[in-house]
Amino acid sequence: SLVALGGEYDGYDWRKGCTGRVDKKEVFTSSVEVLPPGEQKAFVDLPPLSCGSLAGTQAVAMEESNSAAGTVLLLGGGHKNGDVVSTVYLVDLATGVCTPQSSLLIARHWFAAARLPDGRIACAGGCHEMHRVMRSAEVMAVDGTWTKLPSMLAARAGCRGCVLSDGRFAVLGGRDNGEPKLASCEVIAVGDVDATWKPMPPMYEGRDWFACAAVAGCIIVAGGHEISSAELFDEGLNRWFRLPVALPTHYGLIHMGCVLL
Repeated sequence: SLVALGGEYDGYDWRKGCTGRVDKKEVFTSSVEVLPPGEQKAFVDLPPLSCGSLAGTQAVAMEESNSAAGTVLLLGGGHKNGDVVSTVYLVDLATGVCTPQSSLLIARHWFAAARLPDGRIACAGGCHEMHRVMRSAEVMAVDGTWTKLPSMLAARAGCRGCVLSDGRFAVLGGRDNGEPKLASCEVIAVGDVDATWKPMPPMYEGRDWFACAAVAGCIIVAGGHEISSAELFDEGLNRWFRLPVALPTHYGLIHMGCVLL
């Protein structure tokens, strides 16, 4: 199933970057929708988030669940008034009930997050209060305790994260305030005694707020602001390849979720 939780629509001006400013057209929502597997081709409404409207969050599916509809960990994000939050909720999709968990060490939105093979949750980058784009990173242990990770090599918001086949956490692209979109990528082996971020080969094109997925020893990226192209990173060859396909608009798509079927 594909689940969409919260978010914002209508009137968002990406050119405001991470300033947290809003305009009258913006609508933040607490709605939850699911596209079930099988033949059904339409989203179905689920109970809304009890924690209220949030946007710029990261959602991680939890495998261990007593819920009839499953549970999702909802991390960080921001409110319509511009406040950035450090909250973490365990969301019961059957009821919409958001149970508070241990908060992030730093409030952040528009960041990268991924679940590691051992169940830990890694987060990196994003925007903080006072419009600051961050290099900081942290990891949540299976007992819910958050621990600081070394800072990334670059400050990134609108970046994407994924887990490589060897279990390392990779963070790709994004942008810093007032700077061009980043093509650079970096990776860390979370848990190693001397863990540090190491550069990966850069993408062909800088991109932010794009789609990203890891599968079968490869990373696939597509879209982003004002870009419709797609690329593939082969872990074995340690290089990127341009894909001979593009999203169906030359302006690109941004802020989208993605899933491999």
